Amino acid sequence: MLRFTIISFALLCAMTPNSIRAQHNLVGVTMDLPDGHPLRYGSTIKPSHVDPPSPIRFDVNGRGYRYPNRSSADIRGFRIRVADPIRDRFDASLCSGDRIFGRVRVIDGGKVVEFGDGIVLDKDEMWIHMPNRSQGGRRIYYLGEALTSDPIPPTPLTVNDNVEQMRAELWAGLRRVCPSKYRNFSTYGVTPSLSHLCFVSSGITFVYDHNKQTLFEVHHSGRLEDSPPNRISHQTNGDKQGTFVLWNDGVRIVELALEDLSTGVAYSKGERER
Repeated sequence: MLRFTIISFALLCAMTPNSIRAQHNLVGVTMDLPDGHPLRYGSTIKPSHVDPPSPIRFDVNGRGYRYPNRSSADIRGFRIRVADPIRDRFDASLCSGDRIFGRVRVIDGGKVVEFGDGIVLDKDEMWIHMPNRSQGGRRIYYLGEALTSDPIPPTPLTVNDNVEQMRAELWAGLRRVCPSKYRNFSTYGVTPSLSHLCFVSSGITFVYDHNKQTLFEVHHSGRLEDSPPNRISHQTNGDKQGTFVLWNDGVRIVELALEDLSTGVAYSKGERER
């Protein structure tokens, strides 16, 4: 009797907690801008995939792929289901929207992951890395939906979160109007009111006006090829909106008065560039 009790206790120990945790294989999905990723292409997102969407089959060989948006619509979110709900669950810590989607959430007990607070313009591309799943000799594909509305509601605002929320809305607004080929930049400056953002990408200077939801491509006499800016500051001197100053190693190279954005120094591209 004692021998049977010892064996049963050993089996119980073997079952917990590792065997319980191993019931589901935790997987993740990463979405990003295509810049910096290999030129491997997956499925094309077509008009039939949006409003109401038919499933998109994502390629899953353990490597990421570029997915061209040819749906004739701007995609503002994705919803993806696990390939094998018996074996797999999405883990929020393994899922990322990186530079393209600001919010990610896992729902339905880990069977579904949603991406929101971003945009993939029509004719643009995005990069997606899916988990590698197979069952015997059969490959298991993940199915997803492309959404033209944000599936994730914004978090309710509190007083302490006000500044961070304004900052998040500024960047989200920029993502909505900025072509993907200009989104890869590291040097930028922001006004204290979080109403304007200045950056340089591909040798071009841009100013985003959050109040107008407009991105301006700024023409100036500075030669950024010779002295690329490594710092952008904002200063005021009695003027209402102030001036962005582009610097190279402590040397002032360009000044951009925000008051002049509507008087010909900069121009609005009007429709978003595709």
